[in-house]
Amino acid sequence: MPINDEYSLTKKLCFVIERFCLSTIMFSAMAYFWLTTHGIIDIVYPKLYQGLKIAIMASPLLFYLQTVLAIVYSLYTQELPAPAAVRLAGQAAVLISAVGVVGFDIVFMVTFVKYLLKARKEQHLEDLKLQAIAKHSLGGSVCIILSVAVYVLGIGFDSGVAFAVSPCFQSFGFWILVGLKVSLNGIRNGVVSRGGAPHSSVQDVSGDSSNSGFSHDQSKTTEDRSVQKGSVTVAISVRDHMR
Repeated sequence: MPINDEYSLTKKLCFVIERFCLSTIMFSAMAYFWLTTHGIIDIVYPKLYQGLKIAIMASPLLFYLQTVLAIVYSLYTQELPAPAAVRLAGQAAVLISAVGVVGFDIVFMVTFVKYLLKARKEQHLEDLKLQAIAKHSLGGSVCIILSVAVYVLGIGFDSGVAFAVSPCFQSFGFWILVGLKVSLNGIRNGVVSRGGAPHSSVQDVSGDSSNSGFSHDQSKTTEDRSVQKGSVTVAISVRDHMR
């Protein structure tokens, strides 16, 4: 009986590693977006925060299901080929994982857009860091969605071109996140990317401190005068009583 390459050990090993890497990329992307943007989600959708946190914690069960089914598929041999139900279950697991990624990313994208619109309207200078996170994470979410969508199309149409294009979007998303790191470092150094001027929050804080100190001195002076008036009043009362 001729050997079917589909059931060779090398083919099985590569297949399992491929699905494991895909599961890890999906989960890592969702976990990273959550760790970097959960503060924004708590601001925009405080009621959704706890539920989304639980969903992220449980997401490995969803994303690594395709890896488990890939291992199950690799246990079959040429003499005992895998049933059609196992093949369909494996493809369905990839599709369900992709839907999960897209669902999470849509929630993230809506949150980022809503926060950026709110920040632009209110013009909070102290939110520069969160604005940078929202902008770059929005681009990263788009790249992740495109990468997963192209990969699923590759599975559906057995297209090698799609498998080759999908990692390109992952690379784009990676460099967007590198840009986020650079932007955050610039903000920490007190540099506004557009104006190139030092951040004014330090000056504002200093000014507020000076004003608060001045107000404190005024209140202290008023208090001293009140004490002096009280002392004079008591002295007059004692003197009148002695008379």
